[in-house]
Amino acid sequence: MKRGTATHGYKAHASVDAESDIVRCIVTTPGSVHDSAVADALVIGDEAAVYADKAYCDEGRRARLKAKGIVPRILHKGRRNAPLSRYQISINKRWSAVRSQVERIFADWKVRRSLNRCRYVGLEKNHLHFTLLAMTHNLRCMMVMAGLSPQLTG
Repeated sequence: MKRGTATHGYKAHASVDAESDIVRCIVTTPGSVHDSAVADALVIGDEAAVYADKAYCDEGRRARLKAKGIVPRILHKGRRNAPLSRYQISINKRWSAVRSQVERIFADWKVRRSLNRCRYVGLEKNHLHFTLLAMTHNLRCMMVMAGLSPQLTG
């Protein structure tokens, strides 16, 4: 259940390199699992910083990232009787510019790769589909970085 309604389907959670758009890690879960439940599984450990949206805002997660030597750039979330300060609002805007690059990848997958709905029944089949999609995305990014023909990357 999510906000009182049943959630069906599957989710692809991905960690992406901000500079190259390369998908580094992908985790597939049922649609009912909250995004923050798999956040720690997406961290490989060699990242300089982790950018994430407000759903991942957790002081424990920030402390775990700092303990690994990773800078936590997780957007701050206002709470009842504890609104965000001006500093937190400005830092959220700065970090959102980097974090939003990952959303472009999901938009590409939904619009160009017809991933607005899962095609298969079963977690394993959909995980394989998401993994293959990430691999083809990475190959496309590598071709662009290598300066190969843009007609092949369309």
